[in-house]
Amino acid sequence: MREYRPEPVALAPTPWDRLGIPSGGSELLTQLHQGFSISTLQFLSEIILIDTRTLGQAISLSPSTLGRRARAGRFTTSESDSIYRLATVILSALDLFEGNVLSAKTWLQTPALALGGRKPLDMVSTQVETNAVLWLIGRVEHGVFS
Repeated sequence: MREYRPEPVALAPTPWDRLGIPSGGSELLTQLHQGFSISTLQFLSEIILIDTRTLGQAISLSPSTLGRRARAGRFTTSESDSIYRLATVILSALDLFEGNVLSAKTWLQTPALALGGRKPLDMVSTQVETNAVLWLIGRVEHGVFS
């Protein structure tokens, strides 16, 4: 009698996989310290339909610094950490709007009263600001508006 062995199911790639960013653990730490590839920011730009220059400004990268990093092909550890925060906010916004890119993009670029009238995209340059945006996304997901 033959033993039944189901075919392994290939998991669909997550947005993190497509970004080339591990979801956590030592691999993430290693990549952060080595610096993310320039393609990480370019892919974020493609999935949210916001140009890389605007995304760079969101994480306090000047156009000249962004140009230097594009030539080098890599970001610094600190810049990679900022990109990770940016990706977390963008992917959370996409989840909030169930994959609707235009709705997520509009929400990220619209001032929010709960953020003191600031745009969510303008609040990813520090961890404290990023936490405030993620907190707001969680409240909206759960229908808590006050």
